[in-house]
Amino acid sequence: MNLKNVFLIFVVLMSIILASTSFIIESQGVELKSIVYTITYNPLENQGILVVEVNLYSSDLSTIEIPVRIFGGLETLEIVDYNYTGSIEYISIHYDDITGILQLDVKGEGSVEIVFNAVELLDDVLGAYALTIDTTELKGVINNPKIVFKIPGEVDVIYNSTEKGFRKYESGGYTVFEFSGVDAWTIIFQLELQETTTPNPTSTKTPAPDYALPIIIVVIIAIVAAIFIVLKWREKTLIVEKIDYTTDEASKQILKALKDSENKGLTQSDISRITGLPKSVVSRRVRRLEEEGLLEVKRIGNRNYVYLTSKGLELAKKILEKSRGERK
Repeated sequence: MNLKNVFLIFVVLMSIILASTSFIIESQGVELKSIVYTITYNPLENQGILVVEVNLYSSDLSTIEIPVRIFGGLETLEIVDYNYTGSIEYISIHYDDITGILQLDVKGEGSVEIVFNAVELLDDVLGAYALTIDTTELKGVINNPKIVFKIPGEVDVIYNSTEKGFRKYESGGYTVFEFSGVDAWTIIFQLELQETTTPNPTSTKTPAPDYALPIIIVVIIAIVAAIFIVLKWREKTLIVEKIDYTTDEASKQILKALKDSENKGLTQSDISRITGLPKSVVSRRVRRLEEEGLLEVKRIGNRNYVYLTSKGLELAKKILEKSRGERK
């Protein structure tokens, strides 16, 4: 066999390998059956364990991207372990702490559990705790994600932004907050104080002062103050806020990034990377701008891409022209 024939065989083999590799990477014969986030959390220490369980079927080796940072954008998550059941033939797992995206390269059918250490999922609000759950980034990925948030002991809910898709119940010594669907929730709660009693050896001692009324008054004042603070906070952070898009810096940066990309479509992670804005801010602004008809979000493969509408493009041009005028 001469050198020319050896070279031709080598070229053919390499072409076959590259073609098969390209097919594996691009293949998306995958079905997500369910995604469940289960959190066992200690509010006093502001840390706990998050388990993300993904039930799936993939006929070919496919890449699945799942948002994990759904707790308001301030949390710290560290992947520590994973396991799987069923007929999974291949699996590779990677978590990007910057984007908050969990990437699964997987082939087969079964359930995959990824375990994270979770810190700073709650905000302290004057002795109460604020929990934000936002699953809107899962829109188009799966219709009915489920979040189960377990807190040791009994809990009093003093504020709930919406009852839709939410329920609270007791189970095995835990208070459980359960969220279902694609939506956003804010829950403010307090841990119930456990009553303790000391045996009274004699009945002749002077009864202890009754502090019940002062304590009730203090608790009521704390609750009112907490609700006031959170409502003010929500005015600044949630999508219901009124935004002047010509002056709001975050909106301007998002519109500029999309226009500079020649409106070829960017993911929210791309926008966050380009603008330097926190992912939670990008998510809220994109939803608000989409509601106003300035942006549209399209599902391509297993990613959501953001585009300017004609209305959004006109606004982006006006904002950039105004910025140039101010610089002059």
